[in-house]
Amino acid sequence: MKSKQDNYDVVIVGSGAAGIAAGLTAVQDGHRVLLLEKGKTTGGSSNYTEGLFAINSYLQKAKGIKIKATDVLSEEVNYSKYKADSRIWRDYINNSAENVQWLHDQGVEFEGVQAMGAGEATWHIYKGMGHGVIHDVLQPKFEQLGGEVLTLTRAIKLTRQADGQVRVTLRDHRTGDKYDVTARAVVLAAGGYLNNAKMIATETPYDETRLVPVSSGKGTGDGLEHRGAEVRHRDGNAVWWLPT
Repeated sequence: MKSKQDNYDVVIVGSGAAGIAAGLTAVQDGHRVLLLEKGKTTGGSSNYTEGLFAINSYLQKAKGIKIKATDVLSEEVNYSKYKADSRIWRDYINNSAENVQWLHDQGVEFEGVQAMGAGEATWHIYKGMGHGVIHDVLQPKFEQLGGEVLTLTRAIKLTRQADGQVRVTLRDHRTGDKYDVTARAVVLAAGGYLNNAKMIATETPYDETRLVPVSSGKGTGDGLEHRGAEVRHRDGNAVWWLPT
């Protein structure tokens, strides 16, 4: 299946929580958006989530639950034995209530907020779990607003053209055909590298032979594995190669 257009405002690589959120936001702002998924189904590992973390959300405020951001940050950094990046955690915590509110505004329903184990009540449980959030709310809304979804399609090369646009080379897994589309911007939301043992071994202190990945199986580091592998052509165009 080929894309409906040759040119888009935004091309998004990956259709999990990050990709679909970026896509929906873009179409709501009036942009022409193409959302790519290398697998048969959209959603990625987000399909299997139960909820999301947040503090000071509207649900917690309604229940009188008060949690200090500094306490959560300290707990997470201590739990990781100071391997966690506190700057990333701080941003995550400070924007977490806004994430819950945004999902609510899109039509996502929550069963409530609860604690995980002996921790604080920070876990916001979705109705229908992650699969319902993606397939019953966010993706239908994205498509109703004109967003286009292509499954079994992989982005294999990005080329920054002289005019500032990005040429995205796509490969259709059904036919093996390759073709190009162009975009004003490309969002790489292809997920992490939990299913890439080589990257686990080189990028983390963990023993990859002792890890049992619990995910969609598609977290192979696409968009991360070749970061920095930029080649600049004589014509001034910059090319980034993605895993094929």
